[in-house]
Parts: sequence; structure tokens; C-alpha cells
Amino acid sequence: RLDELAALVQQLVGRLEAVHPQAAYNYLLHTAPINESRELPHYHWHIELLPRLIKFAGFEWGSGCYINPIPPETAAEQLRA
Repeated sequence: RLDELAALVQQLVGRLEAVHPQAAYNYLLHTAPINESRELPHYHWHIELLPRLIKFAGFEWGSGCYINPIPPETAAEQLRA
């Protein structure tokens, strides 16, 4: 299963490179909270890949919200090409 995940991440990074060559990006691995003593059946771990398409400024740093300037339809079309 880890090989499959690695192949998917490699494919995604390849597609991002094709659309935005030399773009910086961050990987985030979201896991269940570590201080939780019980299982959380509703929680699933996941990987998030955040391309850095704009420079972070006051809004992003202050709010923790990041603006994606590309509409989702456009991004999906570009990544499928």
C-alpha cells in the first residue's frame, strides 16, 4: 500500500510540475490527535499537497487561510491534461 501511495504522490507532483514548473510546495500529513486516548473511527489520516502559487502576505500569515488564485475547474482541467 505504501508503494501505491508513493506512486500517486509521484504522479501528482509530476502533474504539478507540468503545470507550474519550479513551483514550491509543502506536504502536510494529517494524523489523528496524539492526546486522544480512544480510537476515533470517524478520523482518517490524509496527505495534503499545497503548491505555493502566490507570496504569503498579511492576510495569509494573520489568518492561517491561504488564497488559491486558480479556480478549481481550471486547476482540474490543467492537472488532467
